[in-house]
Amino acid sequence: MRDRMLEVGIDAPTQEALINKMQSGVLPDSTGGAEPVDTFTINANGVNRTVEVFADGSRRWTNLENPSSALESRGNASINTRHPELWYFRTVEDELQGLQQ
Repeated sequence: MRDRMLEVGIDAPTQEALINKMQSGVLPDSTGGAEPVDTFTINANGVNRTVEVFADGSRRWTNLENPSSALESRGNASINTRHPELWYFRTVEDELQGLQQ
């Protein structure tokens, strides 16, 4: 979980605060109805990642692969949609179980 947080720019103190929040049974702002306080997009290796930043430091992101990059690198292209909150719930649950062991 920490690697994923670091990947989207969440610093170590904010990681600790978010993990403590989740361990106490409170979900991060990114999983509920809170509005983001900032949004930015980065492009790396043909993937546009739009990141929403929330007041508690949590983040939610969506990746959109550039079809021309997919065609060049693999010879085909596909569009995959995943609801980021559902992925996040599964990941958080798995990681919290790992932290408690």
